[in-house]
Amino acid sequence: MEYTGRVINTITTDNSGHDLFSYPSYIPVWREKSGEMIYVSDSGTTTTTKLSVKGKILGTYKHKNWRYTNGLTCVGEGQVLVCNLGGYTVDVVSDDGKGVVTLIDNSHSIEIP
Repeated sequence: MEYTGRVINTITTDNSGHDLFSYPSYIPVWREKSGEMIYVSDSGTTTTTKLSVKGKILGTYKHKNWRYTNGLTCVGEGQVLVCNLGGYTVDVVSDDGKGVVTLIDNSHSIEIP
């Protein structure tokens, strides 16, 4: 979307034509070394998807302990923080999406991050 509100590109399906998101929650845009990226947390599919600003899917991240992912923020160097609302954790995801480390869990008196 442009600053004026004009829609430039709409992303609704993956490369095979299936719905990409069922309940997108947070959509931060972040500049990385390789360019600007869009991240989308989807609580319906319990995934986080990384896209180029042109709409190309660069990765979809999922973790076995994620249940109802909600909040999402970029922290630099391709890493994102994911609020795992249903699993009571806040996790950091590596830039390649393969590493997930829990930063905070319910042992820190966090019930619904």
